Amino acid sequence: DMPAFLSDPAYGLDPLHCAVLERNVSQIVTVLQDKEGVYTTQDYRGRTPIYVAAEAGRWSLVKAIATARKGDTSDETQFGYALLFAMVAKEYETAEALIKQKAYLERADTGNDTPGFTAIHFAVRDGANEVLKLLVSSGADVMRRCLCQTIFDKSSNSTKTNVLQPNAKSWEKEDFIEHGNQTSRSKTLDVTQHFTLSPLMLAMKGENLFAIQILLNNGARLANPLDTFRKLPIPTTTKAWQCLKALIKTYKKFPGQIYLRFYEAALKQGNEDMPAFLSDPAYGLDPLHCTLINEDFGRAKELLADSKTDIFVKDAQGQTVLEAAKARGNYAFAEIIKDMRPSSFGGASNLFKSSEQTNSEDQKKRQDDETDRFFKL
Repeated sequence: DMPAFLSDPAYGLDPLHCAVLERNVSQIVTVLQDKEGVYTTQDYRGRTPIYVAAEAGRWSLVKAIATARKGDTSDETQFGYALLFAMVAKEYETAEALIKQKAYLERADTGNDTPGFTAIHFAVRDGANEVLKLLVSSGADVMRRCLCQTIFDKSSNSTKTNVLQPNAKSWEKEDFIEHGNQTSRSKTLDVTQHFTLSPLMLAMKGENLFAIQILLNNGARLANPLDTFRKLPIPTTTKAWQCLKALIKTYKKFPGQIYLRFYEAALKQGNEDMPAFLSDPAYGLDPLHCTLINEDFGRAKELLADSKTDIFVKDAQGQTVLEAAKARGNYAFAEIIKDMRPSSFGGASNLFKSSEQTNSEDQKKRQDDETDRFFKL
């Protein structure tokens, strides 16, 4: 009796809110067709009908409001919140309906579980690739950054959220920088303990090759690629190697042979594809360093016999192939270089000595210097 009594317009209740509370889809459609603009009416908690429906997980009602409401809803903030609710709940059919009705795509979560996540981050993290394609084609920011406790975090993909509030301030784009010392408007999250992740890095973390290709094809790039390639963990699965391969293809050559550590790791793991891929000169790996890692003495001799082979190319640690051979204790390789390129070193013969010899000679030199100073005094 009371709902029927209170739904009388004389008592000021919004018909669309009443239809949502009654879960009456046909009534929702009727109200929206009869009265333009009622979708923005707020209840006593500041919630519009679509927010109420999304918060309660009534996805049929959300879709009814989204599809019945025609026109641009990008200025209607709570359509953006409804999209976030749908992405968190993995209700992708509803999410697609909201995106097609031009829901605001950059509304961001402000909670501790997924701080700064927008719809595109949820799509990448949860492997919702069809939604991701729709988001990208609809203009979602492929460079938008979120927060993560560590760039290598393997935390579970929780679907729980309890912080989406209709009047909460969203994370702003300028709040996110590459690493450390981030500032945020959130008062409950210590962001200095977090790293920022773009959708591209989130896809790398989740080994989502399809998402990586979509993002790269639509202009997504690393904010600091050189630093990122230095810090990326070594892949341990075939899928992870494929993701790294897709990323490397976009960037090609870097100074210091940044990809050399991936080359060595792939060899150790018995991955035949990546060393062959990285051996392409386009990726900047010095073939002589590669033969050292492979311990391919025959190929090393072929390269050294070619006068065009530069033996002073340095790796990411700033070592030439001769210095790298000494650091690895591979004196047989160093001797090959010495024998085939003797005129290239001059006074650098100490490079071929063992560490014990070098330490002994250094100690003797220090003692001689002390003796000289004593007699001078």
